Amino acid sequence: MKFFLKFILSYCIAIIPFGIFARDVNLDSIYINNSALSNNLKNLKLGTYSSARSIFVADNVVFSNWIKKDEIAFVKEQVDSVSVFRYKLNGSQTLVCSIPGTVTVCKPSLSGRYLYLKIIEAVDGKPAFYFVTVDVEKSAFVKKASPYPFLDFTVSSKGDAYIIFNGKDFVEAAPNGSLQKVLSADSFSAIMPPNLNQTFLFHSPNQKNKLVLLGSDAKYKSIILESNKSSVFDGVSSSSEIFWIDNSRVIFRSGYMGNFCITIFNYNTKSSRTILENSLNTNICFSPIPKIISFADHQLINMYNVPKNSITNIGLEGEDVYFSQDGLSFTSLLYKRLYISQISNTKKYRDEILSHSNDIIAVYSQILENKSFWKNDFTPEYCKKKIEAYRRFIVSD
Repeated sequence: MKFFLKFILSYCIAIIPFGIFARDVNLDSIYINNSALSNNLKNLKLGTYSSARSIFVADNVVFSNWIKKDEIAFVKEQVDSVSVFRYKLNGSQTLVCSIPGTVTVCKPSLSGRYLYLKIIEAVDGKPAFYFVTVDVEKSAFVKKASPYPFLDFTVSSKGDAYIIFNGKDFVEAAPNGSLQKVLSADSFSAIMPPNLNQTFLFHSPNQKNKLVLLGSDAKYKSIILESNKSSVFDGVSSSSEIFWIDNSRVIFRSGYMGNFCITIFNYNTKSSRTILENSLNTNICFSPIPKIISFADHQLINMYNVPKNSITNIGLEGEDVYFSQDGLSFTSLLYKRLYISQISNTKKYRDEILSHSNDIIAVYSQILENKSFWKNDFTPEYCKKKIEAYRRFIVSD
């Protein structure tokens, strides 16, 4: 049964490659043959977390996020099911609930009390899709059938609701089941593309501007609605990697497979700027309270502090990077191992992290020079990109 669920997930990812969140993808395994050198890379990368004095929380983790200033929730894969846990910075860990199936999406409500999950479950030998609301405080969950296995909702920027498109209107759904219409499709029907598969609504922090995302297959049309006027911009290639960072700017993933970029669109000036180019992945995550964006440069973690307008290369590899409410700590996943790290330690022990980075560059260089380690024709290009990314960290301030 577990193999069947994984097959379903792999099949769905293949046919809808941009509808799923990153699940801690091990890029090395795609391009490098399993060998002593690949194992060495893994140990070195995990070693950087030891150098940063990071806290190891759990393994087999696929999603995590902060739900309080000193507490996170994470989703761990089990046999034929997933389990949701709470973890406090004092080290205590509590099982919230276990749910049959495989999780594809996990997003917390604004307060952190609720988690919204999309689940694929094998029912009578066929895939069934569910939307699951987890009440973290009560250790309970409610499951209902869903027509789509991946992301098809956004989390409201007020209260604990989520927003869905029912084909006619955007509706805000509260955890207790109550519904409220928040926007009619009449507002954007004139520019709605044909064969619409995905439709999302994002409110600006002050609730005055609305961003409507329409499209499918990594090609989206973006519309910002404000009272009696609207603005359209293109280039968005992910429905999960797009966020308002203030009341006038939106950050999103652009580009295409193997050449992703991160772009910031300013609604007031109708201008865009790119803060990352040509990355194998971006994994943009937004922590709204500290206003910090995390993103990946060939899987190396970077943080963009919105108020300070500054970018810092952390020097660790990882995904699902979210920052605590005070902006001092962050979660990350590497090889499905969940860590909590402190920004101060990544600075304090930078020399140790740099030493690991130089060793990692040396291993990638060895692989680059020996075809027996290559898994496909893109391996040399991949190794060059990884080497360049680590060198950017080494020379960064």
